[in-house]
Amino acid sequence: MAVFFLLLNYLESTGYNKSSKKFFGIVRGVKKMTKAEKIKHTWQQTKERRKNQIPVVC
Repeated sequence: MAVFFLLLNYLESTGYNKSSKKFFGIVRGVKKMTKAEKIKHTWQQTKERRKNQIPVVC
């Protein structure tokens, strides 16, 4: 997967196929979205774990 993005960066830097820059932008946007969703998902999981913890009564 990393090789794929390196290739995209190389093509962008050389200015090859400028019409596909829109496609690169879409790919980058999707990548960012998934990252944000992952963070959100883990945050929700921790919230649920805290909610499900049994309060210790001394």
